[in-house]
Amino acid sequence: MTMHLDERKKELATGLGLVAFVALALLGGEAAFRVARYVWHGISNHVEYEDMVRIDPESGMLEYVPGVEFERVRINSQGFRGPEIPVEKPPSTVRMAFLGSSTTLGFYLAEADSWPARVGAALAERYSGCRFEVINAGFPAAKSVDALQQFRHKLAKFAPDVVVMLLSGQREEAERRATEQGLFDGEPYRRSWMARHLELWANLERRAVVRSRRHAGHDQVGRVDLSDPALTEAFEQTLTELVSEVRAAGGRAVLLVPGGMLRADQDAETQMQTASLSLFLMPFMSIEGLLDSQRRFEAAIEEVARETGSLLLRPFTGVPGDQVHFRDSSHLKQAGARKVAAAVARGLVADPQFRDFLASDRAGCIEAHSER
Repeated sequence: MTMHLDERKKELATGLGLVAFVALALLGGEAAFRVARYVWHGISNHVEYEDMVRIDPESGMLEYVPGVEFERVRINSQGFRGPEIPVEKPPSTVRMAFLGSSTTLGFYLAEADSWPARVGAALAERYSGCRFEVINAGFPAAKSVDALQQFRHKLAKFAPDVVVMLLSGQREEAERRATEQGLFDGEPYRRSWMARHLELWANLERRAVVRSRRHAGHDQVGRVDLSDPALTEAFEQTLTELVSEVRAAGGRAVLLVPGGMLRADQDAETQMQTASLSLFLMPFMSIEGLLDSQRRFEAAIEEVARETGSLLLRPFTGVPGDQVHFRDSSHLKQAGARKVAAAVARGLVADPQFRDFLASDRAGCIEAHSER
């Protein structure tokens, strides 16, 4: 009897020891993961989306919580990335606003390395006698209707001279139609209890989901139907309205054709890698669906630019779809941000309307040198 109890105690002690070992391993891994996040991204804690945003009581739109910090991004009291901006524009100031999603915001990049900041820096290097002020109004997963509301309720009062818009319409319309077809419930995936409490576990769990969806990227079963000829109609209407409001406020509207890692000329295996984030966020899409809808929304942006007389630029054309220039399907690394910024700056400098404005008494810019 005594021997039997001793064996039970040993088994219990062994079990408790294993539990303690696993718990310590998880806590140690969690601590190491947070340290790594700080080294890589300058932050030690993950900020949930619901803690980053709030509903503006006046407009009813989502906005950043003033002062919130996430992924090397700090939001000022006005809800934009960057320094505080006086509502009344100082003399000899060229005020530039940038609308878009987290690619515009500059996730994972220092403020000075984001492509909007680099555009301002490139122009400041080229012109003297004036200063270039950048308002980075990028917002994660921003839709065209969000951009319209943001300009109307938050940006218009700053009277920007130029408004650069990097908007796609692809994800917002695909999500809407996938919801209507019963393929999407508003969340890319539901996190487990462990993932909600441990960042390391959340990272591992997310990677597993990404890997699974990536391998199924070319499957056509259970995918959203985007064959409707009017797929881009709502996006075009909203974008046209936004351009109209920008022009009414005295700004030059600049439309950018978006781009990412995924390319039509990549082989199937490479496409599964480059489309990983897109497939994670839109599990109802296939790689073929991503490419086809991307092409159609690019054509829609080009049409709006033609109809409204907006400046159209294709800054992603010269950015290779590789890991040197992209962190994931859509977010840029420093090398990619440099190329996008250089292309946007060149396009602005080549625009007669922009050049005339810079030379006007309102701006007072003097071109220090010309490209050879």
